[in-house]
Amino acid sequence: MTIILFLVGAYLIGAIPTGYLIGRWYKLDLREEGSGNLGSTNVYRVVGFIPSVVVLFVDLLKGFLPIWFFPLWDSHTGPWALAYGLAAILGHVWPVYTRFRGGRGVATAAGTLIALAPGAVAIAFFLWLGTVLLTRTASLGSLLAATTMPIIVNSTKETLGNPQSVVIYALLIAALVWWTHRANIGRLLRREEIKIHWNRKFSPRTNSPDNGDKKRMTVKSVAVLGAGSWGSALAHVLAENGHDVRLWTRNEALVQEIHAKNSNERYLPGAYLNKNIRPSTDMVDTITGTQFVVSACPSHAVREVLGAARPHLDEQTLISTSKGIEITSDLRMSEVIAEVLGTLNGIQTVALSGPSFAEELVQGLPTAVVAASLDEDSAVLVQELFQNGYLRVYTQPDISGVEFGGALKNVIALAAGVSDGILLGNNARAAIITRGLAEIVRLASRLGAKESTLAGLAGLGDLVLTCTSDMSRNRTVGIAIGSGRDPDEIVNNMDQVVEGVRTARAAHELGRKLDVELPITQGIYSILYESVAPSEALARLMAREPKPERWG
Repeated sequence: MTIILFLVGAYLIGAIPTGYLIGRWYKLDLREEGSGNLGSTNVYRVVGFIPSVVVLFVDLLKGFLPIWFFPLWDSHTGPWALAYGLAAILGHVWPVYTRFRGGRGVATAAGTLIALAPGAVAIAFFLWLGTVLLTRTASLGSLLAATTMPIIVNSTKETLGNPQSVVIYALLIAALVWWTHRANIGRLLRREEIKIHWNRKFSPRTNSPDNGDKKRMTVKSVAVLGAGSWGSALAHVLAENGHDVRLWTRNEALVQEIHAKNSNERYLPGAYLNKNIRPSTDMVDTITGTQFVVSACPSHAVREVLGAARPHLDEQTLISTSKGIEITSDLRMSEVIAEVLGTLNGIQTVALSGPSFAEELVQGLPTAVVAASLDEDSAVLVQELFQNGYLRVYTQPDISGVEFGGALKNVIALAAGVSDGILLGNNARAAIITRGLAEIVRLASRLGAKESTLAGLAGLGDLVLTCTSDMSRNRTVGIAIGSGRDPDEIVNNMDQVVEGVRTARAAHELGRKLDVELPITQGIYSILYESVAPSEALARLMAREPKPERWG
């Protein structure tokens, strides 16, 4: 009975949600911030250095206390002491207090081993620290330290208790650490693992303010490249948030209009733009001295514009908002940017995407988007930059999924528009959206995207918006095509870029190369580039062989 009580006590001590409590102190739920776990690394990313040290110390103590003190009151020593340590670790990983969402278990496991083999832990710590300093990847350091710990324990023979039992215990901990880091391992293999951004400030980050609360916000200097509807709307939001905003465009007449009238009638008719936006045709003046650069030009122009900007970039965070796939290379926009910038040091890229029309955003209507980056801290910085009372920004490490979702939904929106143009009804549109999402998942997951991302804002959310709204350019063009108008004539007569037209070709080529079945995309491609009538494309689609429904 005593043993059971001590095991339960060890679990409850390990389950003390230190990271959660620290987060609540700063009015944050760390289960919904950063990487979403309650360990000290995520605390460091989200709220700063000192809180993370507090969490680290307490988490070490949670492992140390049960394995060191419980045997003093328990006649059953030896293996039971190790059982108390495991119970504490399990409590940290699956804490009952926070619905079983805790940390990865590394610090609490280290605390138990400090009580058993302090010298071996010291060696493993320096191995962990060196790995983190060299790679900026905490998960790699944890995996390496946990893996080598049994070897170190066995080599040093310096343990409090039976050395063989401690070696076996260290092996169990290594297995648990590998299991809790399985998602990290996948990202490491894909070279997408989140890296630590060294925060030299010892104070926690402040939350992003509501729209009217600008006193707590640190003013940032931002360059927006591209003054179309989306670039102008984002510049407006940033200026409303109190930031120093510079807006670059090739159009001198547009610069004069924004200066004189605070408007952009061609792209945002009837909208008022914040008077503090500074438009210019001088790219050097626009970029020099800024902390963030927003790429808001059409996808086919990203390579050219970023190539011109490259000599003037200097460790800014680069925010990509273009939705498309480059036809000549089949690259996503962040991949195009990486290729253009090459080895330029200090540049981190964040993709900003989601269900958002510029016309509604500039009116201050509620909108939610995603900031995705392989560098989590850069995504958080972008979240803080844009978020206000009407724009909610979520962070996300799956930049591949976010970019593919934003690009491929335009092709499905063309199909939804064609369906509406032929007057096929609501049933058909719902089927196109649903099976279109299956196509997006099928292609994007083959290229490293996560299905969960494509079920979120940047995938399903953006798809539904673009396929159903009269404000959608891609759906509007699809309706015109379905009504019998010539696709080339429609596109040539539009003031704004219809990304789905180019993306349909890129997606078709990707599907062919990867042998991925994309029937809806194939139908749109045949209409746009093979002069197939919409009715014929529909007939081909409906004549396909019946099969079970599969997701992706």
